[in-house]
Amino acid sequence: MVTRPLGAGGEEALRQRLGGKPLRFVEGRYTLAELERIQGTLTQAMPRLQEQGVQVVWSGVDVRTNRVRLGVASDLEQAQAAVRHLPGAEAIVVVEAEPVQLLGAEGGPAVTPAPSPAATVADGGAERDAGAGGAPVRPGGWWAALLTALRRWWAALVAVFH
Repeated sequence: MVTRPLGAGGEEALRQRLGGKPLRFVEGRYTLAELERIQGTLTQAMPRLQEQGVQVVWSGVDVRTNRVRLGVASDLEQAQAAVRHLPGAEAIVVVEAEPVQLLGAEGGPAVTPAPSPAATVADGGAERDAGAGGAPVRPGGWWAALLTALRRWWAALVAVFH
């Protein structure tokens, strides 16, 4: 895909460089810089989109289709309507996306396992805040999985250098 004509000489030079393989030229409407600018505008608008009930999972420039793609895990029509008034909206394609699942350090689903002795030593022991009955209170959900992965990584790194 090109965003401006190459001319006969440019096309022939590209064909020779590719060893005569079949080649089709398609002229896109937007340059990469324009698509990146539109994606930046979209990124700035994400808090407003979330306030409107749009669950944004990801966004990215798709050079093959010459569009910015927005993956959402909420109602597709609602998301399309919310994006319609943004600058560069004609270049944005809203698609359904699966919610992001954080993976644990081993590449499996994020879980909150009991900390290993190495992780407990690495993070300075139990949490300072105590819950009911004096039991340590640890964060839950994806945050706990991230902290667990970071603690394991740190404990492994410390073990390597000691």
